[in-house]
Amino acid sequence: SSDVCSSDLADTPLPGSGISVIAAHNHLNNTENGPFIGLSLLEENDRVFVTDSRGKMQSFSVYANILLSPDDGSRIYEKAIPGSLVLITCESELEEGGYAFRRAVFAEPLS
Repeated sequence: SSDVCSSDLADTPLPGSGISVIAAHNHLNNTENGPFIGLSLLEENDRVFVTDSRGKMQSFSVYANILLSPDDGSRIYEKAIPGSLVLITCESELEEGGYAFRRAVFAEPLS
């Protein structure tokens, strides 16, 4: 199976240079939130801002927020428009370990 949090998304271009994928945890442990804790709350037309290593900020507008099964990574590229930023986190932790879903938020660059 192709896990959407695995190497099939590694080495994507930097934001603004093609379809860029950033994956992060929604929680770090039982007491600490991760950087993508609020990812499920993003809605269409919300703004996402990314600052590159030179300090230049890029703006993106959310156009989709979906749940994927862990083996449905190919849908990311089917849904992404050119230049998209895709933010991914795991969701719905299972008692036996792992996660039931992956949350994917798609945002297009603003000019």
